[in-house]
Amino acid sequence: MRSIGLSLALGCALGAQVPDRPTEAFFKGDPTQVMLACAERAANLKPGKDRVLAQAGRAHLIAGDRAKAEAYFQRVVGGDAEAFRWMGQAWLECGNPKLGVAALLKVAEQDPAAKNIQRDAAVVLMDAGFAKEADEVMTGAFRVAPRDWQNVTAFGRACLRQKRQDLAAIWFERIMTTRRKTEGLWNEIALAFADQGVER
Repeated sequence: MRSIGLSLALGCALGAQVPDRPTEAFFKGDPTQVMLACAERAANLKPGKDRVLAQAGRAHLIAGDRAKAEAYFQRVVGGDAEAFRWMGQAWLECGNPKLGVAALLKVAEQDPAAKNIQRDAAVVLMDAGFAKEADEVMTGAFRVAPRDWQNVTAFGRACLRQKRQDLAAIWFERIMTTRRKTEGLWNEIALAFADQGVER
């Protein structure tokens, strides 16, 4: 942990720089510095793209630079559901569940039709242990696409990872009302339970 902090301090002092045409040696460098340099380059290439700003903020938050992360997050103007998903995930990963959950609950507001991003937000919430909020977000995704069995099975897998077979069962039953003749659905549910069996 101390070495990461030291390399971060050195990197911040030097400024995370990526050469115009990076070589293999650059990518073999300190992982934190590679992450920050690449995030900065992406943000410089697309300075007004919310998703890129949110991802750059996440990189800085992971590296321990909350002030820089917040500066990026504040530049997100809204309208990009994926940007809010990235911000929420970043806050959850870095120990701030209040801000993480708040951002993830705003995903649907940004783009009510973004069913896959809503599903991703629901999975992130479930993986972080916020079952009630995850179910709420997944319900929104299901309203948009009630026949999307891949979204339901992805969420069901997250429920099973959190030992919430009760919640997975509700969702699996829900999708079976319209897709019970879909071979892929049956197979994905089998794989979800098989994967849990392997982890036991």
